[in-house]
Amino acid sequence: MANPRIKAVDLAFPCLTRPRGEEAYAKLRPFIDEHGAVDLDLDAKDAPSSSFLDEIILKLQSSGDLDRLTFVTRSDRIKSRLSTIADIRHVALYFKPDSGSQVRLLPKKSPSNYKAEYERKPALA
Repeated sequence: MANPRIKAVDLAFPCLTRPRGEEAYAKLRPFIDEHGAVDLDLDAKDAPSSSFLDEIILKLQSSGDLDRLTFVTRSDRIKSRLSTIADIRHVALYFKPDSGSQVRLLPKKSPSNYKAEYERKPALA
């Protein structure tokens, strides 16, 4: 059975800041609890910011549920942001380009100019 697919813009809009990421996580949490695993669709007119994505990832990491989320995106820009966060946070992130695709591990990469943006440590739950 396929995981439920939830659009990030339906959880918090605009998807541009850490507080919006925290809001999205709070709304995403019940879906994860109910279904065990969820696909988060990131494709929208306005791409989610690195801060928004990082906050969701930090919250999922601190709750131990990061492996229960698959990011859905066709955007190279969003995949690049996720890859950078994965490298800096030392986490495995999974994505797929659409609902029917196979889940893949995002490769990690760390452009040196992005490092400072992610220096924040994960908050304790």
